[in-house]
Amino acid sequence: MMINPEVKHALCEQIQLLKKETERIRHRLQKMDHFLERVDEISQEETPKKAETDEKEEQSQKKTKKSLEKMNEELTSDADLVRLLRNIAANKDYMRKLRQSYPGFVEAMFKITDSASHS
Repeated sequence: MMINPEVKHALCEQIQLLKKETERIRHRLQKMDHFLERVDEISQEETPKKAETDEKEEQSQKKTKKSLEKMNEELTSDADLVRLLRNIAANKDYMRKLRQSYPGFVEAMFKITDSASHS
């Protein structure tokens, strides 16, 4: 049985197209593998940085907790509380953060300091 030369030629062209498409897919898969390897490398690099950041944040929280404990020990009277609140009010950056995060606290703080100054 003899294959028509035109059919044979068309089949050869299809085979060539399939080979090109297969090569293109293989190339894309290689690029995807490389991308995934790079993502894995980056995530491994960031893990220690995150651990360092978490450790620094934990140390900062410990310092804040210690300073709050110290303040609690120092606050033995209403006058001490008013003095502390006035010191907080004098810090513009801290007050801006408080207003954004805890507007109710800021209002109460000013009521306390105002009533103390009228007494």
